[in-house]
Amino acid sequence: MSLNRRCFLGTAFGGLALSHLLAHADTPRTDAKLNGGLHHKAKARRVVQVFLNGGMSQMDTFDYKPELIKQHGKVVDIGLKATATGTPGPAMKSPFKWNQYGECGRWVTDVFPHMAQHVDDMAFLMALASKSSVHGPAAYLRTTGFLTPGFPAAGAWVGYGLGRLTDDLPTFVVLPDPRGLPYNGNGNFSAGFLPAQHTATVINPSAPSPIPDLLPPKGVKSVTPASSTDGLELLKGMNEKYAADRPGDSRLSARVESYELAAKMQLAAPEVFDLTKESKETHAAYGTDRKGADGGFAKNCLLARRMLAKGVRFVQVWSGAGGPKDNWDNHGSIPKELPPIAKQVDQPVAALLADLKRTG
Repeated sequence: MSLNRRCFLGTAFGGLALSHLLAHADTPRTDAKLNGGLHHKAKARRVVQVFLNGGMSQMDTFDYKPELIKQHGKVVDIGLKATATGTPGPAMKSPFKWNQYGECGRWVTDVFPHMAQHVDDMAFLMALASKSSVHGPAAYLRTTGFLTPGFPAAGAWVGYGLGRLTDDLPTFVVLPDPRGLPYNGNGNFSAGFLPAQHTATVINPSAPSPIPDLLPPKGVKSVTPASSTDGLELLKGMNEKYAADRPGDSRLSARVESYELAAKMQLAAPEVFDLTKESKETHAAYGTDRKGADGGFAKNCLLARRMLAKGVRFVQVWSGAGGPKDNWDNHGSIPKELPPIAKQVDQPVAALLADLKRTG
């Protein structure tokens, strides 16, 4: 059986990383104390971002607008003769019931019954505006700060600026919606013009192989310790020649580093992904027993908390795939389309908020 380069790289680096781990098992890490080279003390240690792909309808969730209720059914001149999806219709109040919650009195509709219980631990910024109503550019704007591709994602900047907390797991991890990648695909997670090693590691726990090529394919018997050693020597020479011919190109070093990290993850990742270590009460709080994409999103939120605890700097959890459905782009019918996607995130995000507060 032939062994392709990807399989060869992934398995060959396993021995190299294992020897490194064993040699430095008792060596304490001090990198994090260097504050990533910043001249001032960083306030943020870790970031978890829940991205609602397609754009949540604010006036049907957290943004209470009494005037909209008064104007319901009336034609309001907003200066537009046509929009991207048709001509403006009459004003429409939210079809969902509003209530006030918490000491702050935040208004929330009944599509978020669980998150409504945590409003006192949430900050609401209602002044955001987009420079584009087209999903692709708007998604780039929210993930990178720019409308066009080629710029680093926020997670890449955090890893670049603050450095690693652990050598065994990626600094920037993306957990996509179980139904697929969002608009722009992997472009939302790019390192842009930063060194390539700051690109996100995309992990899909719902897939048969959450991290592709982490382990050698089943049935490959030709991979032995001796063959790995010989392969490493050959690969080292090939890489040195490649790098010498392309000075200043960070892609090779990033690829080598990614495979080294993958080899280390063979030891660290199984523990992180082992949700059986969590209590029944925790699973019930997140709703991990739910079916389909709802259960997948719940597990992603729980995994996000475990990754943060293990030293991942930036975890991005996505709700909603790209395309005309199965996301927050509820053009067809707010009453029919918003409640199901809101249900996907409501309980798990509320549990994540409570969990992060409880664990510090």
